[in-house]
Amino acid sequence: MDEARPVGAIASCGMVTFTAALAATEAVRTTAPVWQAPALAAAVAAIAMGAAHLVAAPWRDRLHAERAAKRLVDDEFAHLRRLHAVTDQLDLGIELAERESDVLTVLGRAIATLFEDRENALLLAPTGGSGVSWSIASFAEGLAEPEPIGFQARCGALSTRRTVRTDRTQALDACPHAQGDDDVSSICVPVWVGGENFAVVNSRGAPGDLPSDDEIRVVEMAARRAGARIAALRTERVGHHDDVARDALTGLPNHTAASRRLRDLFDDNARFALALCDIDGFAGYNDRHGAAAGDLALRLFAEVMGATLRPGDIVARHSGDRFLAIIRGCTAAQAQSAMERVREALVLELADQELAPFTVSVGIAESGSAERVEDVVESADVAVLVAKREGGNRVLLGDFSKVAAARLDDLG
Repeated sequence: MDEARPVGAIASCGMVTFTAALAATEAVRTTAPVWQAPALAAAVAAIAMGAAHLVAAPWRDRLHAERAAKRLVDDEFAHLRRLHAVTDQLDLGIELAERESDVLTVLGRAIATLFEDRENALLLAPTGGSGVSWSIASFAEGLAEPEPIGFQARCGALSTRRTVRTDRTQALDACPHAQGDDDVSSICVPVWVGGENFAVVNSRGAPGDLPSDDEIRVVEMAARRAGARIAALRTERVGHHDDVARDALTGLPNHTAASRRLRDLFDDNARFALALCDIDGFAGYNDRHGAAAGDLALRLFAEVMGATLRPGDIVARHSGDRFLAIIRGCTAAQAQSAMERVREALVLELADQELAPFTVSVGIAESGSAERVEDVVESADVAVLVAKREGGNRVLLGDFSKVAAARLDDLG
């Protein structure tokens, strides 16, 4: 029985190995002393097993390699199917979106679905700016509330108008808005609306762990389609006269577009506060520093307004050196606090600019107490005049009783 076991083990190793092992076993049986036979047979078995391993190893390794390659191909196909599914859902979701906020929600959810193990956000840029000022964390379930990230933190994707990817945010070529945080990998994909910077899709992960080229191409496609949809919605909203409804100097909606939006909100009984802003002594500022400096001042204030107020608020150029902001869902007191932050942000920004300083006066009126939209505008306008008479550089609340009294005086 002891002699049969090694022969049985050897038999599975192939005809050549089997024949050699059988001959060796037979030699042991006929020539070796009885007491040595089991040990010698075991040695022969070990030699045979080693020979079998040498014969089978290349075939086993090849089989393992083929199975690994098949798993890799299967995983790649599954990944591509997932990318196609996200793309198809994104296309339909963006096509069905009726508001800009809906488009952003679809975009943010798609990115979060694509990059489940990364931190994802939409970074919003002031109109035409090359920096970002608001961050909206993105999840598969939806978007978080916007969070301010500072005035125009620069983003390489907006400056270069192309995707910026970096293995580590501590690298010299990382986006300025990402530097200073924990060291992570990051991609920034710009979103343009009507040829202007609008937002950035940002995704962060472990250092050195960047998304694949296919995944980044999907994000770039999503950014393009979201920007195109928002541009189409804006065109529809202004009645296909976008060139007429946008101020050429600041890129903001002009008086016509803002008035239309103001009336729509009032007719829908939406709660909002209106802030009218007037640059103090602007005519004298132009005389002292020149028209070019005046234009820079107007553009700078437009950027500060857009960067400081919430993404959903409406900032427009009313006329000349006057701007307006429609701050939705706010009381007059809340809007006053928001505009005080605008004044403070303007002071800080001017400190970093080679531009002569200037100040603004702001008047605020709330929609809830007005019978007509014209009353809201008139109340804010009176508040601006009072602010200027009191020395400027301040934010005052409008008083509808003063508007009514002025109207009675006109009738008298």
